This record gives sequence, C-alpha cells and structure tokens, in this order.
Amino acid sequence: MDKLRKVSTIAVDIEADSFHHYYPKVCLIQMSFDGENYIIDPLSKLDMTHFFKILTTKNLIFHDAGYDLRMLRLSFGFEPGGEIFDTMLAGKLLRLESLNLAGMLLHVLQVTISKGSQKADWSKRPLSDHLLEYAAMDTHYLLELAARLEAMLQEQNRTGWHQQMCRRSVRAAVNHKPDIDPERDWRIKGSSLLNRRQLAFLKQLWLWREKQAQKADLPPFRILHNERLIDLAIQADSHTDPDFSMLLGSLKHCKGRRLDCLEQALRKAFAMESSEWPGKKTPTRQPKPDPEFLRRIDKIRDCCKTLAEQHHIALEILMPRNIIGMIAKSGPAHLSELLKEGIIVEWQLELLKEPLENCLRDFVPTSSFNTL
Repeated sequence: MDKLRKVSTIAVDIEADSFHHYYPKVCLIQMSFDGENYIIDPLSKLDMTHFFKILTTKNLIFHDAGYDLRMLRLSFGFEPGGEIFDTMLAGKLLRLESLNLAGMLLHVLQVTISKGSQKADWSKRPLSDHLLEYAAMDTHYLLELAARLEAMLQEQNRTGWHQQMCRRSVRAAVNHKPDIDPERDWRIKGSSLLNRRQLAFLKQLWLWREKQAQKADLPPFRILHNERLIDLAIQADSHTDPDFSMLLGSLKHCKGRRLDCLEQALRKAFAMESSEWPGKKTPTRQPKPDPEFLRRIDKIRDCCKTLAEQHHIALEILMPRNIIGMIAKSGPAHLSELLKEGIIVEWQLELLKEPLENCLRDFVPTSSFNTL
C-alpha cells in the first residue's frame, strides 16, 4: 500500500470462482505497477478497507473491465474514482483481429502468454506456483500494452472515443443489477418441447437443483446438467404411480439427502392436479413488418455502413443492430435519448446525427406501423 500511494496508474485483473461456486467471489486481485507484479489474496481475511480507498484514487488499466468491475463491486463495494483504460475496448476501436488478451499481446507486443488455466478453481488454497505465475501474467504486460494502444488511438484521433466507451463501461458495471426471475429461469433450453405435465416435473426438478446448488455452493450444472433435467422430466411423465426408484437409480452421482429431496420434488409434481401444471410458453408472433419500416432499416444500415467504412471502424461498434431498429421506429431525434440512457456515447451521436437526419428526411413516426 505504501508503494501503491506513490503511483498514478495501475494494471489490475481479478480471478473469480463462478465456474466452481454458486455464490461467485473475487479470489485473487493481481496488480502491476512500478515494474513489479503483486497478487493479493482477499480470502485470507485481510482488512481490505484502506487498500480499496487507495485504489479508488488511481487510474486503472483492465482488459475487459466490465466483468472485473462488477465482481469487485459485488465482493467489496468498490467503485473506481479515477479513469479506466480498457485494452479490449481499445482493440475494438482499432479493429484488431483478436480481442482476447493473449491474442492482443501477440499482435501488439509480440509476446506469448499461456491461457490454459482459465477454469482453475481460484478459491482453493494453497495455489500452485504455476497458477500464481499464470495469474501474474494477466497484468504483467498490461501497462506496456495500454501505452502502445493509447499511441495507436492517438494516431487515429480516437483517444476521446475510447475514454467515452470506458466511462460507459464503468457506469454499466456500477449500475448493474442481476436479472433474476425464478418464474422464468426454470424454462431452460429444450423446455418448449415439453407438454404441461412434463413442465410441472421440470419446474420442480429445477427448484430442487437450485436449493441443492445453494446449499453446496456449487454451480447448478455441477449438481445436474440441463439436458439431464429435461430427460428426467420426460421419463417421470411416463410414470403412472409415484414410485421413481428405478428412475432415480440411474443417477450414479446423486446420493443420500440430495437424492431424497429429488424424490420429494418428483412426488410433488406427480401429485399436482392438471390445473396446477405450468402453462406452455406461447411464442410471441411478430406481426408482419411494415414495408416502410423495413425500407428505413435498410436505409439506416446502408448509411451507417458507409460511415463505418469512411472511419475504418466496424459497423457493430458504430451502430449495433438493436439500435438500428430503435432509430427506424423513433427517428434520428431518438439518438439524444439513447445518449442520456447510456446506450450510445458522444462520438457516436456526433458521427450519426447529421447523416441519419439526411437519410431520413421523410421520417414519419411509426407508432401505428407493425415493426420488428
């Protein structure tokens, strides 16, 4: 911390354990500054209060900052106070072929690093020297990489563009709220093919898996894969009595209390009246798009494609597909609202406003039209 106070910019990365636990947490914090690499173990009951106060005052370099900032906020309530430099966002603006850290280091610095331990359980202690070295390499070259990318951005007059995108990324991370809906989340891939009774079994099986995953602090897929839940629901539907012993006998890795709870879930679904079964999700039928709306979509896409080529940036960076539909429906004036909502940033508005106003001079609100 004494050394940290003396520098203005730090390369930061984290390792979390979402692949191995139901409740994800930050397991390592890696930093590089002043020619040294540091690894902090936040699971060792250190008092991190003053460390994060110092970190709040620094400029930070991340590769793909969004996830790391969300996890740091979730685990420690950390919100950055200085500028963020996201090397992945810089790579997008510079149209680099590879956007993962290893690919960018190879392309920009001609440096090769190993990426073979991405799914390691970082919550385990002690960590091997191999894993610690792997973790340290995630920040070891970040300062140099960021300096080189910043020079490339300056050459193309895109430093301001990058800063705006980084600030938007920070706002999104700070304001992020998990989208959790138990009444929706149990409808896993493949559930739309099941009948209502099978859906009743599936929902109870999913609820059982969630409780077991929470109790064991394991990701749900480590309790039972989605495909197996679907199979069990289909097989349970064929039973004419609540004896599921043969079906449960096929679950080699589910035993004891967990198996007893699974049987209770199946019996609960079996005892349900048909009026209690979940309804099949009715597919939303999109009305036939209005021809005028489709014409606008094409005009906007062509306009943005021309702009993207002129400025040598990817079309999806200038104007993502979902925004094209918004503008086709609401008109170019809606760009200012998208800026306020943080969906686009200032440089996108500056580039797009006048060209879109010109190509949509005949714009009429489409509130009465059928749209996509």
